[in-house]
Amino acid sequence: MIMTYFRAKIQSLKQANSLFFIVGFAILLMAYVLSLPNRKPHIDDAWLGEHSYWLFQDGVAKSKLMSGIAGSEDRLLLHHKLFTVQGAGIISVFGFSLQWLKAVSLVYLALALAMLWILQHRMHLFKNNQSWMLVLLILLANPLIFEFSFVFRPETMLMFLGLLSFFLLWLLLTNDEHTRLYAFFGGFVAGIALVSHLNGAVFISAGFLLLVFKMKFKPAALFAVGAIFASLGYFYDFRSLSDFSLWYQQLTFIPSDSPYTNPFIKILLNSLGEHMRFFHSPKEISLTLLFIAAAISARKELIKKHNLLVFYTLLLMISMAVLALNKTSKYLIFLLPFITLIIGIAFDRFNTKKSKTRLTPLTVLLSVYFLVSVFYNVNIIRSKYDPTLNNKIRMAFAAENSNDMIVLAPMEFIFDEIDNFKEIHSLMSFNERLKITPNLRSDKFLETAAYEDIDLILLNDEYANVFLMQNFKLHDINAGYRLVYKDSQLMVWKKELSNQNPLTYNSLNTWYSDGLLKYFSALD
Repeated sequence: MIMTYFRAKIQSLKQANSLFFIVGFAILLMAYVLSLPNRKPHIDDAWLGEHSYWLFQDGVAKSKLMSGIAGSEDRLLLHHKLFTVQGAGIISVFGFSLQWLKAVSLVYLALALAMLWILQHRMHLFKNNQSWMLVLLILLANPLIFEFSFVFRPETMLMFLGLLSFFLLWLLLTNDEHTRLYAFFGGFVAGIALVSHLNGAVFISAGFLLLVFKMKFKPAALFAVGAIFASLGYFYDFRSLSDFSLWYQQLTFIPSDSPYTNPFIKILLNSLGEHMRFFHSPKEISLTLLFIAAAISARKELIKKHNLLVFYTLLLMISMAVLALNKTSKYLIFLLPFITLIIGIAFDRFNTKKSKTRLTPLTVLLSVYFLVSVFYNVNIIRSKYDPTLNNKIRMAFAAENSNDMIVLAPMEFIFDEIDNFKEIHSLMSFNERLKITPNLRSDKFLETAAYEDIDLILLNDEYANVFLMQNFKLHDINAGYRLVYKDSQLMVWKKELSNQNPLTYNSLNTWYSDGLLKYFSALD
């Protein structure tokens, strides 16, 4: 009778867990699908998308948006090479489409999930399927995945390549029957990651160090050869040795915040600041705390049974601390599959009756993580994009003359206006130049725009504050521009034409609400 009672309890627990995953995945899938139509462009959709646009149009990557930054407007050598090429391919088939460019990352998310399933299955990481389901739910609910899996950036591509490189190394280190060529191909894949994004070097570093620490010196050499061979693809658009000088100029044009010039001091300080990536905001903090608690609770099993996974993850973190200079949290995407697998292993331990009493702290942290994720993901769902608002702004201030005009605006204004102007330059370019010329504000801002032959300036409230433009009054004239429109959302400066009376413009909305959804232009 007692055994019957416990069997019933176990069965009801299994049913409750199954219901949790069914409901969880159903809600997550519905939320993600709702987020896709008219997803608001990320600044990197424009930044990186333009590289692919010019590669398709002119056969050379460039950035009119970043004019004034180390010759970027003529030729850009510092870009995500393989990813840029893929974007050019998409544009050749579907045109310069925001949605199709975003979809590139979604394809790589699917490939990464397939690779993750193969990895956990071959490594026998979990005793039951529910632990694997939990890993998937944690990964897909993560706000970084929810957002950047539909942004034209190479992070999900690198996530897939990193998993594949590690899998090849795992095959090499756990089965003597496999040829050492697995080391070469593991390095080759890691090299491909570097060609897609310079921070892909973290996979080269982690893989090479893993083999060295495992005393596999010949495979380590093969890994290095494979990585070097693939990495040569990064230089496919270099025409001569002088291009290395241009590339370095574009890499170092914007000075770093560090006052130190000694490279070893820079590396040390950069490594010491790595915690900023993991504790940047609640979405990173909730994941980090869950990961730390999971790793501590399952430390014995992780070290005993899954030391390759743990060691590689640790080496990846160290490599990222040293090599990834920017502490932005989006680079955590490289790490997320490995982090979630370790979390899943910790929860998998609680299948045993002995461990169930220790589940509570992890369950609390997991609940907090999901609540935080819901908060961030709902904001992504609500934020929509209406390019017709950009069109209305163009028609109001440029009309049929737009094809002869150079406009200065937020980066996202290129959707869907890139073919409607002579050139579009970005306010981000001026913002970056503030690090070199701190007085590039107010009068100096307008004088620089005039020097660069800008015809029309569209300032949203954020950049109006950055460049100290709010004190100007409607119809003020400065540096050859007239302030033709001003409200709380938008300031418009237009080249003053002689013998032209000031025009009056009707009020314009740069965003509007439609129920729970908010539709934005590029000016918001």
